[in-house]
Amino acid sequence: MTPPDARPKSNQVFRAAVALGVLALLPFAAALLAALSIPIADTRLLAWLTPYVATIVSFIGGVQWGRILEQGDPAPWLGLTLGVLPALIAWPALLLPLPWTTAALIIALLVAWVADERGRCRGWQDPAFLQLRRALSVAVLAALAVLAALVIR
Repeated sequence: MTPPDARPKSNQVFRAAVALGVLALLPFAAALLAALSIPIADTRLLAWLTPYVATIVSFIGGVQWGRILEQGDPAPWLGLTLGVLPALIAWPALLLPLPWTTAALIIALLVAWVADERGRCRGWQDPAFLQLRRALSVAVLAALAVLAALVIR
């Protein structure tokens, strides 16, 4: 039997994840605002943001590993590999010229998203958390695409 206080803790954790997830979008909003405010936006905005994106991708992989190890996965090698693959794409991408860095980071984010979707099918990804990840992923991908369009000409 589930203890009576288990559900409120779960709701509290999810509310905290939503709040911190939205807070994590602030650097993207700041970069977009700067790109729209500066008459000629330059690539320094993307250069400033790209290590943050690589860090986010690595964080997502860590969350995936934790969920797989906690919940189990009948094919752990594939799940764990998909969890680390985005970081293995993102970090070397920082050494590429900016149009390619941005493209590689978008690919890394998409691979991380696919891994989370696979996690739902395999039973280790929480549906509510996946909804949050979807919303945050769309926001980050859109911000990167718009910012790239504004500063890479």
